[in-house]
Amino acid sequence: MLARKFLVSIFSKFFILLITFLTSIITARYMGPEKLGLIAFAASSMAILGSLVYLGFNQSHSKRVSEGRDTEVCISTYLLIQITLTTLMALAGLFLVYYVINYEAIIETIIYIFIISLVFESLSQVSIVTFEATLEINTSEFLKIVRKIVFCVLSIIVCITSRNVIHLALVTLVATIIQFLLGTFLLKRKYSLKRPSIELAKSYKDFALPLMFIMVLGVISINIDKLMIGAFFEYNEVGYYSLPQTIFVGLGMISMSAASIIFPKISEYHRFNKIKEIRNLVTKTERYLSIIAFPLVILVIVLAEPIVINVFSEQFAPSIPIFQIMSMVVLMTFLNRPYTVMITGMDKPKLLAKLSSSCILIGIILNIIFIPNELFGYKLLGLGAIGAALTTSMIWIIQFPVYRYWSYKFLGIGINKQLLPPIISSVSMGLILYIISKNYLVDDITTLFLLSFLGMIIYFFFMIISKGLGKDDLLFIKRILKI
Repeated sequence: MLARKFLVSIFSKFFILLITFLTSIITARYMGPEKLGLIAFAASSMAILGSLVYLGFNQSHSKRVSEGRDTEVCISTYLLIQITLTTLMALAGLFLVYYVINYEAIIETIIYIFIISLVFESLSQVSIVTFEATLEINTSEFLKIVRKIVFCVLSIIVCITSRNVIHLALVTLVATIIQFLLGTFLLKRKYSLKRPSIELAKSYKDFALPLMFIMVLGVISINIDKLMIGAFFEYNEVGYYSLPQTIFVGLGMISMSAASIIFPKISEYHRFNKIKEIRNLVTKTERYLSIIAFPLVILVIVLAEPIVINVFSEQFAPSIPIFQIMSMVVLMTFLNRPYTVMITGMDKPKLLAKLSSSCILIGIILNIIFIPNELFGYKLLGLGAIGAALTTSMIWIIQFPVYRYWSYKFLGIGINKQLLPPIISSVSMGLILYIISKNYLVDDITTLFLLSFLGMIIYFFFMIISKGLGKDDLLFIKRILKI
């Protein structure tokens, strides 16, 4: 049952990734790097303030529900918490934008739209997190897919018709409202609201408290790069960076789907001290995520130039090295995710907060060094978008050995030798594709698609002969699909 839910979640993320990718193509071609950068800059400004809405209470809600607490009391308590946080966020946002920060008029208008969007997004989390915690994955993924479809369809319409950044911002608001209304309707069909529990709210706070600092720092670290690029360079430089970042964040959501599935299970295993089951679940999850991640990353590194030029147009040519550098972020996200979930699921949020906050602070410092030309009279590297990509990749690579040390300490998990076949198969595929791309001109989307398809055939061929995929895996897939 868990495996089938995992596959549903993975397929959902792949579908969302596909339509996001297609929308990114149209948005990039019609809006161009400058308008894309302007939207990304405004969204990052709002996202930092929006971190007030995500202070670890969604993880608290998921954990308490998965532990068997009264679901309806949990929903009521979590809803009250979200309403409080959302109100504080909205008031703080309006005050800062109107009285403190002097934005350009167009960015100020976009931020007002994003504030309203965040209100509905925050309240939508009540239904989505509840369905994930109760392992009603079909419902939670349905809500995400509906929002993404609405967003993508309306974005394409705006790009083709008006090409107006205000209209593009309004698309986010419409999609978020629809998700909120649909999620609330589905939640009310199954659950009723009960009196919120003060004791339960304190339990939520106790679990979320160590995560609050890391959640705020995490949002800052994800968005400060775009703010710094926009502050020290033109908006088109933000566009060069935000395009690959948007695509790779979408890819990273595949690993998030795995996290949302295994977190309740790890919490359950930890409650009954089933250490062996946790160890098996973590390593198995890492293996299957690696089978997806390694070939995708190698494809991007080898074929970055034809991908950017043929798919997004030549005006995004400066994004080519950024695509190659940030592909490492995807790989590390996939490989690290099971271990971060393991630490949280084993009720050690303080440790995760310490580890993550240390990496995030290092990342912020590196962004300050790598991105601007100078700051307060001090000469810096001035690498702009490429500097932001290097910083992000370095931080995720640093986390790789750190999480494995703690997984060994808690569970005795050593080096996962099951990762060798995907590594060998991906590198072999990459070498062959590199030779082909250097001898044959890849100057259209059809050739690019055929070369990528050939690469996947080569990859799975090497996976089979290296025994990276065997009968057990085929039986596992058949069992999931009920073939």
